[in-house]
Amino acid sequence: MKRLVIVVVAVAALAAPLLVRAQEATPVGSPTANPLAPAPEDCTVEPISLDRLTPLIATPVPAVEPAASPVGSPTPFAMPEGRQADEATVSAITAAVHEYFACVNAGDYARAFALFSDDLLREYLAGAIAGGSTAQQILDGLPPAQPLPADQRTLIYGIDDVRVLPDGRVAALVIGDDLSKPNPPGPALIYFVEVDGRWLGDGFVSTEEIVTPSP
Repeated sequence: MKRLVIVVVAVAALAAPLLVRAQEATPVGSPTANPLAPAPEDCTVEPISLDRLTPLIATPVPAVEPAASPVGSPTPFAMPEGRQADEATVSAITAAVHEYFACVNAGDYARAFALFSDDLLREYLAGAIAGGSTAQQILDGLPPAQPLPADQRTLIYGIDDVRVLPDGRVAALVIGDDLSKPNPPGPALIYFVEVDGRWLGDGFVSTEEIVTPSP
């Protein structure tokens, strides 16, 4: 029973979209008046397989304690340094963002898992891994795909900035709106890494303050 609870907690963490709307976010860019709600049917990636998950959970990433911030004084967020991505990369990242949120809107966590890098998956599944859950138990604990109601889906207003980082990853500042939450639209930074020709989510930062560095 304990293991099943851990798996459910991990699934609940995944269910929360990476776009977390900040209550006091500084406006970034000019969101379109017609945001896009990625359709569940656009989630076409194959569900994560037992063959991928089994070796992945055998090598967990060591936990890293986040740096503490003074109470009542959040650390301002700044875009990481990097060069502006070319048109082809921006197009590929836009497609990756769209498909991930299509899977979120589809309530299809097995497919959403497939769009995460190994490191990000280990982070989300840390509780299940620590509790000794097997890959099969994790997969069995995922709920059946069930599209979210229209008023609970995530909308995408746009991608304000896409940068190629020195380590080869790509960072994208995505502006979105999780309709299941009461807060207004806001930005989040999502990191991507290219694996076998596909851009996978590799980390995220939900922002409370946006500081745009000088070009």
